[in-house]
Amino acid sequence: MKRIVTAILAGLLAVSGTAAVSAAAKVDGRATCEAYIADVTVDGKIDDVWKYAPNYDANFVKAFEASYYKDTMKAGVDYADMDVKVLWNGKNTLYVLAVVKDPKIHNNSTSQWLNDSVEMFLELNNANDSSKKPTQHRLGADGKQSGSTKSPFLSSAAAKTADGWIGEFAYDVSAVGGAGQYLGIEFQYNDAILGDKKRQVCLGWGDKENKAFSDASKMGQCLLSSTKVADLKAAETTKAAETVKKPETPASPATFDASVLLAVAAAAAGTGTVIFRKKK
Repeated sequence: MKRIVTAILAGLLAVSGTAAVSAAAKVDGRATCEAYIADVTVDGKIDDVWKYAPNYDANFVKAFEASYYKDTMKAGVDYADMDVKVLWNGKNTLYVLAVVKDPKIHNNSTSQWLNDSVEMFLELNNANDSSKKPTQHRLGADGKQSGSTKSPFLSSAAAKTADGWIGEFAYDVSAVGGAGQYLGIEFQYNDAILGDKKRQVCLGWGDKENKAFSDASKMGQCLLSSTKVADLKAAETTKAAETVKKPETPASPATFDASVLLAVAAAAAGTGTVIFRKKK
């Protein structure tokens, strides 16, 4: 009987064309981000739902051009600064929003990784194995995609801002297994500051060694959460309604404090001052 059931399951799997993926558990010690549930329109504009997503700084300098970079330099001033947020639709799609502060945008190299660009590395099984090489996905400030050609973004968009640009993209995570599961992920920014077709600074999030592009054990991880943005918005609305300022109750008349009068009377007696005079 067991063999029959196994055969049936194998047949169904073959028909569906979906690869079997084991449950992706959490790896202790890794940088972790959490993707709440919401639908996102990938258009380079920051939808309202993004404000409910946790923010993650991806500004750790993990590689640099020695002739340019100095320890005294600051992110967002001397080189770029990137904040990242993640959401998913609760079914099969992961969304990433990268807000980049970078006033000097250059895309003049034929090698995309040497241009101003956001990169995402993925390992859908959240493998903690140095022999596993993640897939690589890149979005340039000019909107061009590059990286692993076998698994591109489902959609992507880039838009300029007053002090940099926004990168937004979607990726298929149907193989991960759903809410409560983890996938290996890493975010990176390539900063071409001087426009000389070189990358002066490389920023990261969980990877502190600049090895995540080829070593899955150096990545961070993302939890596909069961928390819904719609519920967070509803709770926010309820709280706001409960804290609406109510009409103030008029203050009650001041209560006479006899102890104060006694203290004054005692002090007056010491100086010979008469406070009260009994009528005759």
